Amino acid sequence: MHKCMILIAVVLSIVSGPSAARSKLDRLISADMLGVQRAYFEKKAGIAKRVSGKERQYDVGGCLINIVEDSNQSIVSIELENISKNCSFDSASVFLNGPVHKITFSSLQAVNVGGGAKEACLGFCGNSADPTYGLLVETPRSMTGIEFDADVAYNKSSSAAADRLQKILEKCLPGIDLFGDYLGTKIPEKIYSELWINEFSRVRITSIRFGYNILRK
Repeated sequence: MHKCMILIAVVLSIVSGPSAARSKLDRLISADMLGVQRAYFEKKAGIAKRVSGKERQYDVGGCLINIVEDSNQSIVSIELENISKNCSFDSASVFLNGPVHKITFSSLQAVNVGGGAKEACLGFCGNSADPTYGLLVETPRSMTGIEFDADVAYNKSSSAAADRLQKILEKCLPGIDLFGDYLGTKIPEKIYSELWINEFSRVRITSIRFGYNILRK
C-alpha cells in the first residue's frame, strides 16, 4: 500500500505540474488582460518576482511573464519570455491559432500588415551574447490591431536560418558588415524582411509580447 501511494503521488506530480502551469497561463495571457489593472492581474498571478520601473516579471510555475503598465497601473503589454511545451498557452486568446509553443514566424507573418524583421547580428558577433532573432507584427483591424514582438533564441534552427540569410546578403552585397546598424542604411527594410521571413518562416518562436503601440516604441 505504501508503494502504491508513492506511485500515485509521483504520477500526480507529473500530471499536475506542467498542466497546472499551462492552465494558469491560459487564464493570465490573453488580449482581454490588456487594459486591466495590475492589482487584478496579480490576484491571479501572485506577486512580482522582479520590478523595474513600469515593468514587472512574474514566475508562474517556472514560466516567466513580463508586463508593462502605464501611469494608471493598467497593463499595456504582456510577454511570455520562455516559451516551451510546459510554458505555453492557447494562442486563440490573442487571435492566433494553436498552442503558442508551436507558433512559427510564418504564422505571424500571415497576419502581418505592418512591422518587419528586427536587425540582429549575422555571422561573427565578437564577444557579444548569443543573438536573438525577431519579428514585429501589426495585425489588421479584424484582429483589433493588436501588435506582436516575437523572438527566437539562438538555437539550432534559428542559427541555421541566420547562416542562410547571411550568405544571401553577403552574396548580394559583397563586403557588407552584418554586425549591426545595417538595417535601413545598407539594406532596405522591406527587402530585408522579405529575405528574413523566407529563411525563418518555419522557425518556432521562443518568446512573444503583445499589446498596442509596440511598433511605435
